[in-house]
Amino acid sequence: MTNDAAAGGDGEARPDPAGSPRAPTGGTRAADGGAGSHARDAAIERARGLLRVSPWADATERITLWLVSPPRGITARTRPPVEAWLTIDRPTAQTLGGDGQRLHLEGAIARDLPPSPADAGLRACLFTEEALAALLSGEGRRALEARWYLSHAELLADRLGRHERFLAESARSPDGAVERALRGAYLQAAGALPALSPVPEGNAGLEALPAAGEAASALARLACLLDGDSHAPIAWLLPAAQDTRLGRRLRSWFDDLGLVLAGDEAAARRVMSAREAVLEQARTLARHRVGERPWLREPASYVLNPRRS
Repeated sequence: MTNDAAAGGDGEARPDPAGSPRAPTGGTRAADGGAGSHARDAAIERARGLLRVSPWADATERITLWLVSPPRGITARTRPPVEAWLTIDRPTAQTLGGDGQRLHLEGAIARDLPPSPADAGLRACLFTEEALAALLSGEGRRALEARWYLSHAELLADRLGRHERFLAESARSPDGAVERALRGAYLQAAGALPALSPVPEGNAGLEALPAAGEAASALARLACLLDGDSHAPIAWLLPAAQDTRLGRRLRSWFDDLGLVLAGDEAAARRVMSAREAVLEQARTLARHRVGERPWLREPASYVLNPRRS
């Protein structure tokens, strides 16, 4: 995190809480669509393969299909599994065998298809139209992740033109849902940051893992929510967060956190010394988004009585 990246929402420069910048360990926004072009082409082909197998091959004109992982515009150094979403209307699903019949009864199912010598493995998430609309317009972590996935998805088949309707569904989250998600992520970060401690000698960061993981995931979700109305699933969370305002300010702190888990004592000292500054960065941006709130002023007190307004 550089000093110019640490400017506040009002443009005011703020000191870098994590010290000098280091090379990022997560991901960045990619011009080629999120993965190497060959890997992405292979993922698209693997997802399209769903339309060539039973029972879906018998109803391709009734199906909407997306590649949601890898997402458009995001890249990561790891290789998360390929994931595709398929939706079909319930009456058509009822006429199909196998998973079509089950989908008609249950509304949503997931299938993990193993890799072959020529193809990567694939998670296929299968929905009726009603089930997908309910997920996208719902509340909670899975709904937030689903909205993020749809906003970064590659549309592969949509003869009935459902895609725009589902985008509209994803914009109709319950009143106050985004603020409640922001509050949850902020309180989680505020609770995890004080738990970070120096790496015990010879422990290689093992005891730091729970607090570091909770702090990093909470701050990354918060970063996504501060710039939008959703956040990435865990496989893409840090790469997605690093292209946000908060993520850019905290980039070197996230890098140091990774070094802590490798047992780097100097990085642990930097992480600890920057904890309050990191939370202040998050608090400042949250105030710009939702205004002053009791959970921003006194998070430790707020969690003792979470029903306070």
